[in-house]
Amino acid sequence: MQKETKIRLTVFITAALLVTGWGWWSNANTLSATQPAARQAKYDNERALYDLTETVSSLTTALEKARYASTPPMQSALLCQLISSSSSARQALSCLETGEESTASVSKFLSQTEDYSMVLLRRLSMGETLSEEETASLSSLASYSQKLQNALQNLSSDFDNGLVHLSDELPDLSEESTLFADALDQAAEMFTGYPTLLYDGPFSDHIAQEEPACLSQYETVTASQAMQTAKDLPFSENYDWQAGSDEEGNLPCYTFQSGESTLRLTCAGGLLLSFSDPRPVEEENLSSQEAMEKAGATLQSLGFSDMQSAYSYTADGVCVCLFFYEQDNVICYPDLVKVGIALDDGSVVRVEATGYRMNHVARDLASPALSSSQAQQSLSSQLTVLQAPSLTLIPSPGGSELLCWEFHCQGQEEEELLVYINAQTGYEEQMYELLYSDAGTLTR
Repeated sequence: MQKETKIRLTVFITAALLVTGWGWWSNANTLSATQPAARQAKYDNERALYDLTETVSSLTTALEKARYASTPPMQSALLCQLISSSSSARQALSCLETGEESTASVSKFLSQTEDYSMVLLRRLSMGETLSEEETASLSSLASYSQKLQNALQNLSSDFDNGLVHLSDELPDLSEESTLFADALDQAAEMFTGYPTLLYDGPFSDHIAQEEPACLSQYETVTASQAMQTAKDLPFSENYDWQAGSDEEGNLPCYTFQSGESTLRLTCAGGLLLSFSDPRPVEEENLSSQEAMEKAGATLQSLGFSDMQSAYSYTADGVCVCLFFYEQDNVICYPDLVKVGIALDDGSVVRVEATGYRMNHVARDLASPALSSSQAQQSLSSQLTVLQAPSLTLIPSPGGSELLCWEFHCQGQEEEELLVYINAQTGYEEQMYELLYSDAGTLTR
């Protein structure tokens, strides 16, 4: 019954969005043929502002209800409403002709609300219950959503009364009117004290605060030491590296230039972070297998050990080979290194090791609670396992790591998929479809 309810809810939401979208498209196209560009822009922004105000109003209502709901079916239904309203509000916000700075804080609020709701909905689907802290977070979100709703309603009223306008180019402006972007800036000021929201999701505030794993292990090197490291790299003999602008952030690094080629080394330890030589490759003399072998040898020469090759793809004459760190027979997918081999002469033209530098540490890996055969029981009966499963470590949306059994499967239409079953809980954590072509293998 719950499954049928979710299906009906999904169909209803989809139909409503389609009807709304058609009405907006039809009106906009009718007006575009009869009105000057300025008037059309005014109409488009009025429409977007109206849609934003209405969806934020729906969002506020759902948030206020969600903090009082106490049973999983009602909580799940309200969380679905939150996901839909947040997504629609973000779409309407993106249609407003304002600068990114005017909408950044509002966009963050809407993205976090949608993402947080998805995380909570997933927990409920696993039979868990919402904590008091999570309910308090929903209450806080409801408070800010109400403030945003009031501000948008006032902004809409001022827009209708000619007190807010799009630009100074419209001829019928009153002296007391203000720019739309400025008014939206004022509406967004309420998010100055917006509280930190921490959860296992990609928009959680802790993601931006993460420190790379490599920083704690190495001393900071000087610019001259980094330059010497750059010159000593195995592929650097054909490059005349010159110091460029240094980069800050969570992973500070030194940048070096040689013509159009770029090299980045971490300030902590002077470790290779990335390398790119965008030279054109006119012909292809090597196979993808030969490129993979050269890429593996390159990683060894650069000091990357215990790396396992995975897939490769070719673009513009460069074969990009993917490698992952292996510890205790567990493939650690967060520790990713990409190596690009030019297929004309086999030279290294790309290295991307940001994933490896951010995540690589010696891990204390837990033993799986489920055997591969036990985990396989969580797979759909419509899937056929093609090869022996393996233990992997995959990143969660919030940046934590999950020990999973990886199953390489075939579907009913002979499509191939990678399915990741949590080795502790038996839940499906991720699923990717493998796409094969002459260019190589990709996932989606």
